[in-house]
Amino acid sequence: MYNKKDRVFDEIILSVSADKNQVEIVYTGSENVVSAEVSIDNNTLKIVNFKNNKITLSLIGSGTKRVINEIKLKGKQDNTIGLIQLARESAPFLKKEYDFLQVKYRLKPIHKSEVKFFRLRPNNFPTIRLSQLANLYATHSNLFSKLFSINKVEDYYDLLQISTSEYWESHYSFKATSKKRKKVLTKSFIDLLLINTIIPLRFIYQKHIGKQNIDLLLQLIKQIKPEKNSIIDKFNYLKIKTENALQTQALLQLKNEYCSKQKCLQCSIGSTLLKS
Repeated sequence: MYNKKDRVFDEIILSVSADKNQVEIVYTGSENVVSAEVSIDNNTLKIVNFKNNKITLSLIGSGTKRVINEIKLKGKQDNTIGLIQLARESAPFLKKEYDFLQVKYRLKPIHKSEVKFFRLRPNNFPTIRLSQLANLYATHSNLFSKLFSINKVEDYYDLLQISTSEYWESHYSFKATSKKRKKVLTKSFIDLLLINTIIPLRFIYQKHIGKQNIDLLLQLIKQIKPEKNSIIDKFNYLKIKTENALQTQALLQLKNEYCSKQKCLQCSIGSTLLKS
């Protein structure tokens, strides 16, 4: 494969999708790729066209089975990294299980270009979040009903105390092992799930079935601590204090729908300030 000291790509995500005679290779890295070699059926093709971290090549021969053996990407410093199917090498049992489930349930694979690792903290990697989601489904039957029947934030914390599977306790990606530790959903992350997913979903569902209870949902969001982000920090700097997530959501709505769009005349606060 390659020597660690020659590696110039800090993070590389590779996927290969074939459609008839078109093959698209998607990669990400801290270094720009300047050339590539793709070994197909023991024949090496050199490619020089790259755009938006994608390499596209056409295969000669209609209906001919092609096997991509290895891909070599070369960076600006003339260092080369050879890549093969990492998941198949580092976790073959996962690949075997997926191959079985793919046939059984007719699963359509997600293109790796849709799975983003760049600029994410390791605990927020899609691999970790997907494992936690899978454990959530495996742990709780009738999850939908449970999520909609709870009215206390503390009960949500108990319900969503989910960790990853054992494999992901010592991995963040398929490429390397890490120090083994439990990776559970934090209370701050559960708060975000409540604010941005669960409470809005409960509101839409109640509206759909004609049994709205807005006061109950407002009481629920009032139990959540105020959000912390750059917009709320600026309001705090102006001595506008918040006590719960309902108030921070109101400030975010004000900023995004009125301040950012310069709708001062349609805003009660803006209109008052202009008249004074």
